[in-house]
Formats: sequence, structure tokens, C-alpha cells
Amino acid sequence: MIYIYKIKEICNVEKWDAWNRQDALDWWPYPVYSSSSTWDWILWYRSKYDYDWKYLTRVVCWNAWTIFKRNWKFSMTNSCWLLNVLNKDLINQDYLYYYLTAFAKNYVNYQLTMMPKLKKEDMCNIDVHFPKDLDYQQHIVDMLNKMTNYCNNINDWLELELQLREKQYKYYLNKLLTF
Repeated sequence: MIYIYKIKEICNVEKWDAWNRQDALDWWPYPVYSSSSTWDWILWYRSKYDYDWKYLTRVVCWNAWTIFKRNWKFSMTNSCWLLNVLNKDLINQDYLYYYLTAFAKNYVNYQLTMMPKLKKEDMCNIDVHFPKDLDYQQHIVDMLNKMTNYCNNINDWLELELQLREKQYKYYLNKLLTF
């Protein structure tokens, strides 16, 4: 069975207030995230944090469809949105992450300005389809985690493959030319 809920029915969607950079220094322990890039960019560090659990954050503009997973103490600027799953017995947060990564781009408005945006109202009205069974959601997440890990580490895999092929080549070269 598949459930269909809007984001606003399954998540709190928050935007943090702007705060003064005087509170930030590079050597303090807690990262402050901004929406300035798709590379999970840390804007600066500060002495305290605003969030301390598993959350999803979303970029507000430019790459307005980009979703990040957070699982540590952090803060964010006013150019990020925080998605907090309300009922973790209903939907797996990692499943929601992958779902939004795949489909949030379809809701971005490119016509309003030169900067693509995903307004809060539009974000809150995204329909999320997910299986009723949490174990099945976790199974999907596990498969996607493996694929993500493989894709993120493809250079390591290719280097290993090259080394093994070279070793195989030398082995057969010696076998075939040794009488």
C-alpha cells in the first residue's frame, strides 16, 4: 500500500532567522550552513548550535531543489529551510531525502526571477508517495545508499579495477609467452 501526503502534513518546514556574523569564528566547533552551493558548503562556525538531531535542509534559491541530510549539531543561515519529519513511525527520513532529491526539482519556479526558487508554499504542497511499510522504505534506502556510496567512490573502484586488470594482464603475458 502506498501513502500520499503533502510535505506540510508530514514535516515542519522552518526557516531560520538571520543572525549576526559577530557570533562566528573559524575555530568554533559548530558549522553554519548556507544555501550558496550544492556542495554542502559551510559558511562559518559558531560557538553554539540551533539543531542537534537528524534533519533535512533545503536550499532556498539558485539550486533550490538541493536537499542535504544533517545528523550532527549545526546552525543554518536564513537562506536555508529545515525539514523535520513529524512522525518517524510513518516515514523514514532518509526515504524522504531520496524522494525529494528525485522530485523537488519539478516544483522549482524558473519564471519569477533569474534565480530559480522553490517557495515555502510550493515546497509544503509537494505530494510525497511512500510505502506504508517502514521496513520496505528502509530496504529502498539501503539500496540507494549502496548506489550513492558506489557512485561517490567510483574513482577508488576504477583505480582498483585498473590495478587488477594490470595484474591479470601481466599474469597472462607471462603464461602465454613462457614455454
